[in-house]
Amino acid sequence: MAAVELIVMTKEERREMKKRYLLTIIILITTTSPGLCGNVDTFGIGAKATALGGAFAAYADDPSAVYYNPAGLSQSNTKRFSLGTLSLLPDIQIKDFEVKSPTQKALNERQDQNINHPKDFSNESKLLVIPNLGYTMPINDRISAGFAVYVPWGVELDWDDNPYNNPAAFNAYHVYLVTESFSPCVAYKVNDKLSIGASFSMSKSETGMEKFLYIASDMGHIERQATHIAENDIFKGIEKQAGIPIKSSSMAAAALKLSGSNDPFTVNLMNLFSSLAAGGIETADQIGNYFSNIYDGIPAKDHGSKVEVELTDNFHWSMNFGVLYQPNKRLTLGVTYRSHSDVSYDGEIKMTHPVTRAEIISQAQMDYKHPDQIQAGLRYRPKFGISMEMDVVWTKWSVMDKQTTRLDQPLEIHVLPGNIIADTTILDFELERDWSDTLQLRFGFEWQQNPFVTWRAGYFYDPTPIPDDTMDFQWSDGDKKVYSLGVGIQGALLSKGNKNSFLNRLSVDGVFQYGRSEHKRVVGGESHNLNHDFDVTEFYDRHVYMKATGCVWGLGFSFNLAL
Repeated sequence: MAAVELIVMTKEERREMKKRYLLTIIILITTTSPGLCGNVDTFGIGAKATALGGAFAAYADDPSAVYYNPAGLSQSNTKRFSLGTLSLLPDIQIKDFEVKSPTQKALNERQDQNINHPKDFSNESKLLVIPNLGYTMPINDRISAGFAVYVPWGVELDWDDNPYNNPAAFNAYHVYLVTESFSPCVAYKVNDKLSIGASFSMSKSETGMEKFLYIASDMGHIERQATHIAENDIFKGIEKQAGIPIKSSSMAAAALKLSGSNDPFTVNLMNLFSSLAAGGIETADQIGNYFSNIYDGIPAKDHGSKVEVELTDNFHWSMNFGVLYQPNKRLTLGVTYRSHSDVSYDGEIKMTHPVTRAEIISQAQMDYKHPDQIQAGLRYRPKFGISMEMDVVWTKWSVMDKQTTRLDQPLEIHVLPGNIIADTTILDFELERDWSDTLQLRFGFEWQQNPFVTWRAGYFYDPTPIPDDTMDFQWSDGDKKVYSLGVGIQGALLSKGNKNSFLNRLSVDGVFQYGRSEHKRVVGGESHNLNHDFDVTEFYDRHVYMKATGCVWGLGFSFNLAL
């Protein structure tokens, strides 16, 4: 009886036998981290600040100061309301996307022609319209207050959802992350040179992703893997428990039968080996050849399943602290600290079979962090009507070292038609990100042509925090150079001298923005996250290769009204 008990396989041992299929699949499905326009930071808040390249920490004289430097509200001597938008249109070009397997090539194994030949494609994202509004008012000679509503973090990218045109759809073809913040703010003027301020941001975030699941488009290539699993996982797993060598289907079936287990997995496995033995299929090599023949030309059962992720965090908070110091009339210095924010997403993951349309739904939770930032800048006015701005922005992107997703119940994935790779009890999954801290450089120039018209120009350099070995289509970012031109027009220009006209209290700021990747980003097979989506069993040594370039066009306006 003791020998019988030894053969009963534990859940942990069954998971070990099946992990080549299952664990990687579930990680790929459940780890979601979608990164506006291939950008993980804001392109600008408020047309004036955006036109100056975001170099606004030492300027900050309109409602966008709530974000750029809360201390700047102390410069307001009247009530002001601002409403604006920034519209962005991304254009990302992917060249020579292909998935190669040196191992399969060396062994002359059949490869998936849809992913094995270079393909070119581009994103299909629609125009993104990002609103912002703000209000400021002086309370007394020293205290000012206000609020702003804006989007500090965001991304949304759409790609062709046909995997035959866009093989990257197996990684992601639609991703989004949007954080909307409401930030009340107060500023205190310590003296004529020094002001301090703080804002408290209350935010809501939504994130999601759509992709297709890649398992295998043709299971006919599985001979080597089936042989390996039979010999090294199943036979040795049973052998370990039985205490005798297991070298054939007959021996495996007998050992499993002796266990007396009614566990469905053990029973199914016993029936499988009994059937194989009856057909004269005994050795691991024969088993591999058998499975290769019967599944030749047949895709994995759940290959091409659609995976949809929708997650929401209804409340998280952060703080902004700012200092503004003006040692003389020509020079102003500003520093802002933006605290990190812990986000806990809740929602669901849904998998839909491509043929039967059967759905599997699981509730999911994902932890995420918006990073700390420090922005420091100076504004220099060499003469009346001219100013120059320069800022540096440090962002602690290293908080994105891992992403963890938890499921309330496992997703059951089917690989071989008619055979179930059973579910797992593991509910916590981590995906490596390993992002790096970044330092942005931002520059702005302003020329007041006359009391009614002001011209602006800006530039900023934004290095990507995402390393090549974790880059994917959920966070498709790269080093960027962004240029901007803007104009500010006082409504009094159109009031025709009517001092009572509404236009005297109105001003309009406009900005045109253009950004592009600094250089072509080349992925030469080192991205673990991309590779895993095409090699769920980690058996075929598949690597993703591609080249990517991108640009973004932006147009924004802000309407400002003195009340």
